Amino acid sequence: MLRTFQSILQSYTPSPHTKDYRHDLDTRIIKPAFQYWTSKCRTHSVSMGNAFTFLKLAVASLPRDLPLKEVVEQLNDTIDAYIQERIIFADQVITKHACTKIGNGDVILTHAKSDVVELILLKAASKGKTFRVIVVDSRPLLEGRALVNKLVSAGIECSYILLNALSYVMMREVTKVFLGAAALMSDGSVLSRV
Repeated sequence: MLRTFQSILQSYTPSPHTKDYRHDLDTRIIKPAFQYWTSKCRTHSVSMGNAFTFLKLAVASLPRDLPLKEVVEQLNDTIDAYIQERIIFADQVITKHACTKIGNGDVILTHAKSDVVELILLKAASKGKTFRVIVVDSRPLLEGRALVNKLVSAGIECSYILLNALSYVMMREVTKVFLGAAALMSDGSVLSRV
């Protein structure tokens, strides 16, 4: 979503009599784009809401008399910093910590496809740990297929099951469960789309 906004920003042309880019960006670009994305492209998620709030704050905190070129540059830099600090660094820290939880012989269960869970499993395998992964999937998206293909191509032994078979494997084989998180709440609880 943030990268898409950066693309939109590159072609942004303010209204003819705009004196304050902040208001114009907010009312003509940010709000309509967010409404379109969440109604036509993807359902609203907590992380999208956080990014939207961040974006509105970044626009509102721009100096009023800043030239358009500097507005675009400053917003692009701010978005890049947000992505680096809040998404990429977070993924790296989570991956590093979670890899220590995987031991040789573990049977790890995961649901569908999570980019961070994928990173964790690939990193653990690259460190020479031997484990097996059971990917539980569900309709309509069946995202787990892509994860299984990626893990198998990296040499990780995988099984693929649908959600209705979960109780059978949970009781017999699974030693650890790794689920992707959609958001981390302020009280420390984790929100997932499962």
